[in-house]
Amino acid sequence: YDAILGKPWLYQINPHIDWRTNTLSLNDGPRNIKISASTSRTTKKPECHSLLISRHQLVRTPADEEIFAVCATSEEVTPKETYLSPEEAIILKEFANVFPAELPNQLPPKRKIDHAIDLVPGAELPSRPTYRLSYVEIDELKKQLADLTAKGFIRP
Repeated sequence: YDAILGKPWLYQINPHIDWRTNTLSLNDGPRNIKISASTSRTTKKPECHSLLISRHQLVRTPADEEIFAVCATSEEVTPKETYLSPEEAIILKEFANVFPAELPNQLPPKRKIDHAIDLVPGAELPSRPTYRLSYVEIDELKKQLADLTAKGFIRP
């Protein structure tokens, strides 16, 4: 896109948009300006892929393709103190046993009514590939799965 017109601009200028002819008309003082959209259409939609490629693959990339390299890092932020209104503080104090500092390492005790998901006998579970994950995400996923399996919350 050559220009993306936001709602504040459209609100301020209040142009006339003719959707059938793809034109935008606006008044700039005494002048009437008419802008036509490009009639050429791209045959290929832009795509964005997140993956790692080798130097050999990079050299073989067609000249008309675009390649972007982004290195996004996050700074470690110290948690800010949360402000509680006096009413919220009273409620939290009253129900302190409901909001523990740490969650227990086991499932809740068995009760008269227990939730269960009944499976259809002989039905196959859907098999789908996982999304591509970064090395950091894979490490975190492995930690979470190991932790939840050890606590008995999930099973392989």
